[in-house]
Amino acid sequence: MATRRYCYAVTLSFLLVPIRAVVGWADTVIFSNGARLEGQIVKEDAQQVTIAVDGGNITVQRSEIASIVKEEPERPATETLQAYGKKTARWMDDVRDTNRGVIETASGLADGRMSRSVALQAFDQYEQAYASFQQQLDQVVPPAELRGVHALLLEVAGKRIESCRLFRRATEQGDDTLYHDAAAPIRESTALMEEAVEQFDAALGIVQ
Repeated sequence: MATRRYCYAVTLSFLLVPIRAVVGWADTVIFSNGARLEGQIVKEDAQQVTIAVDGGNITVQRSEIASIVKEEPERPATETLQAYGKKTARWMDDVRDTNRGVIETASGLADGRMSRSVALQAFDQYEQAYASFQQQLDQVVPPAELRGVHALLLEVAGKRIESCRLFRRATEQGDDTLYHDAAAPIRESTALMEEAVEQFDAALGIVQ
């Protein structure tokens, strides 16, 4: 029975796409006969090891394994201070421009210069812009000097996304109370942005 289960596991590994192709990294289980199984180890104990592959999980006995090579997931390299500084300056400008657009849209809606349908479309676009900003932040590793700035900018993006969603909901429902609620994350994120700018300037001053 153990031999049959072992052969099934090894055979199945050749039929499935290696998980490395899906998640970018994989653990390698090397069997006693030299066969290899790539996947992501999701559970292991003294008797068994369970490996996730694209298509399901495979459980094998420890007695059938010669060794296991565990690979750490690839992480983006840490940005240099100057490179991250340039990106941060551009991101800050983009966020300020988008924030002006949100405020102008809300003001235009309030005084009748903008229709509800146009305002809803604008809030959707601004939310997407903030979400893109947040995604770009998630894809980089800041230098040590700017980790605080990075954390603040992530918080700014989150609050701006929240604000756009509240503005959109208020516009859909015509609820003045929700408009007031939507303004709160804007005020909070503005204070955070000012703090981020101060930390950003101070960090760049270290190397100037």
